[in-house]
Parts: sequence; C-alpha cells; structure tokens
Amino acid sequence: MAAQSRDIVIIGAGPAGIAAAVQLRRQGHNPLVFEMDEPGGLLRNAGWVENYPGFPDGISGEELVSLFTRQLKRWDVEVVKQKVTSLSIDNGCFTVATNDGCVSARVAVIASGTKANTLDDIDPTGSARDRIFYEVHPLIHKTNKTIAIIGGGDAAFDYALTLSKHNEVTIFNRSYKTRCLPLLKKRVQTASPITYKDNVSVKYPIRVSNDKLVLDCESDGNSFDFTADYLILAIGRKPHLVFLSDEVIAGMDKLKKSGYLYTIGDVANEAFRQTAIAVGDGVKAAMRIDR
Repeated sequence: MAAQSRDIVIIGAGPAGIAAAVQLRRQGHNPLVFEMDEPGGLLRNAGWVENYPGFPDGISGEELVSLFTRQLKRWDVEVVKQKVTSLSIDNGCFTVATNDGCVSARVAVIASGTKANTLDDIDPTGSARDRIFYEVHPLIHKTNKTIAIIGGGDAAFDYALTLSKHNEVTIFNRSYKTRCLPLLKKRVQTASPITYKDNVSVKYPIRVSNDKLVLDCESDGNSFDFTADYLILAIGRKPHLVFLSDEVIAGMDKLKKSGYLYTIGDVANEAFRQTAIAVGDGVKAAMRIDR
C-alpha cells in the first residue's frame, strides 16, 4: 500500500466500524477502513443473535456478518486487509502504520474491539498450538469432535451451544458460579451434546498424547484427565489498543474533545459488548464527524 492521505481512517471492521463507514459514505465522505482479519469482529463468534432489531426470530452471527459485508460493498467502502501496527500523531495529523506502509489522516476512528485474555504457559513447547483457541469461529465447521471450553461467562456458554450442533462439548468452569445469562445456562443444561462441570481447575501446560489434548483436571481434591480434540479458553477480554503511540494515549482526552479522535464499539464499552450498542456508536461517531 503506497503512502497516501485520507480525511478519515477507521481501524477495525466490526459492527461499530462498519456502521461508521456506511454512515460516513451516506454523508458524502470516503473513509479508509483497516481490518487485520475478516469484517464482522466478534459477531463472527455469535451462534445466535436475538436482541438485534429487525430480526424477531433471531439471526446467526455468521448471517448477520454476511449482511453487514454486503452493506459495505453496497456503499463501496474501501477496506484494507492490513494489521495496524501503530497510530501516532504529529502536528495535529494522524499516521496509521501497517506492515505495508503508512496513511495520514485528519480524523481517526478506533473500532479495534477487544482481544482475548491469554495464558503464556499453556503450551510452551508448541505441540498443542494448532488445537488451542480463544474464539469459536475457527472451529464452527468442525464435526464429530470432542471440544473442551474453559470459562463461565456468556462467551463460554454461547460457544458451547454453537459447537454442540455437530460435536460433543464440555464446559469447565473454574468456579461454582456462572456469569452467563440465565437463558444461556438453561439452554446448555437441556442440550444433550453439552456437559457442564463446575469448580474444575485445569493444570498447564496442556499435554498432548496420541494426537489428542490431555487436560489434567482437579475438582474438590480429586484429579482426573480429560481428552479432547480442541480446547477453547473463554477467560475474558480486554480492549485492543496496543498499537496506540504514547502521544496518542497522553492526548486522548483532548483529541476526543476536539473531534479528531473517536473510540467506538467494544473497545470503548467495557462489559457492554452488544452488536446494537456498537452499531449505534458507529453511526453517532459518523454524524459527529460530519457536523
């Protein structure tokens, strides 16, 4: 990507970034969107979305992402598939750097979402690396596999429901308490391919034996092994902001107040990670930029 200059750049093509880009195009602007993966963000992990207006019977995350992507194309939004390595500012001008070059911009919209909390000691030898995940979408099309999920929140239970359509799934909760919506817990309890186990701790690193993951588990003083084809860790998320320069971090409040920098969607909303909220954030930011 050759060096260029744009009025507006958007970092991230999840629901917030997509909504902002479409609204800006409607208002006559031509934003440039950076996305290191595929459009959709965490919505790609959602098994079934039931609280997004316009779909009274619900819609799968995969289908909703497909509709969002169609809308990007309908409005001819330019999306660059590049990982942003830094966002810096100098003399009032932003610079977005990627592995393929730099783009300068007057206004920057950060819609980079969140990144999963990871465990450094889970697989130091690398032998299990291709079988351990922190999100569900890489496994959505797997069938007849045994999948273990560690976690006790909405993500763990939603992932289990999604994967249980064609696989055997076991959830290991490190606590006796769940942090998920009651309706998700109820659905898991009635889904026969899903086994739920609470107060289970898993020792790391994960062993590999006979081309399978072996989880060393302990519960109430009793030890047992669990064998799985894949493991998902759903142990929380944090804002994905590692690419921000020190200058941008130091001046963030001032830049936001002046209308040159916006943070929208999951990256800004802590625990309130909902598609409808992210979309509203994106549209609102775009309208503020236009004004």
